[in-house]
Amino acid sequence: MSIDLPVLPHRILDPRPLGNHAILARLTYPLGIENHAALDAETRYKRLLLARGCAQYLRSIHPEWGKSLVTGYDSVLVPLETTYHKMGATLRWLQELGESPELGEYLRGYLEVGGLNPARQHRIPVVYGGEYGEDLEEVAQLKGLSVEEVIRLHSSATYSVYIVGFTASYAYMGALPPEIDLPRLARPRTRVRRGTVALAAGMTGIYPLDMPGGWRLLGYTPLSVFEPECEPPSRFQPGDLVQFFPISTKELEQYQHNIHNLDSSLEQINVQPA
Repeated sequence: MSIDLPVLPHRILDPRPLGNHAILARLTYPLGIENHAALDAETRYKRLLLARGCAQYLRSIHPEWGKSLVTGYDSVLVPLETTYHKMGATLRWLQELGESPELGEYLRGYLEVGGLNPARQHRIPVVYGGEYGEDLEEVAQLKGLSVEEVIRLHSSATYSVYIVGFTASYAYMGALPPEIDLPRLARPRTRVRRGTVALAAGMTGIYPLDMPGGWRLLGYTPLSVFEPECEPPSRFQPGDLVQFFPISTKELEQYQHNIHNLDSSLEQINVQPA
């Protein structure tokens, strides 16, 4: 995969203090566009890979940062000690790094080989519609499609796990087929059932807990995505690939023995993202 990175020595990173405890280094790609929702699916994914590449580069130089670095859609969060000297020195170093040809060349190489280690691929069973996905019919009506077509589009795509966050094990997956893309609900629900599969703003996801939510509900998977006693406690990791497939309510019982096994959905290794 190639990418139209900003012409060097334009800054690739724009690091700024985030309180007294961290620096947020944001990507400058693509130039002039700050709103993630305004980007097309390909650009969103490229920017996500760039953020991951920057984090990997930083870890190679500062192994002691290790797992403390946090990668977002378009940024890397660098936690620091609370001394001004540490903040000032690291901020200046990141500013210089953001303009360095070395970082630009590293990122080009990172993207050329796909950006990720061999991906893990999951297959997730879903009962669509009815009491399990009460917004499915409305999604079909709003998009001028049949219910069957919405199910086909949602289950035929291969999604990349962008990030895992917001709440325990909530995986943001994309890109959603544009034919079924809709914004969040104007008024979120006070409770969404654990295991509910939903969509919003170009992405799809699975609610890991009973919780409030504003995404549009398509269906339900019996597989747990969050088990706090497991290590790691999440079924999904950033970079994983996910495919959904429809099942009937009668087939739910077939998955009872694998509900809490977080590896049960893994299909194969060495799959590269599209």
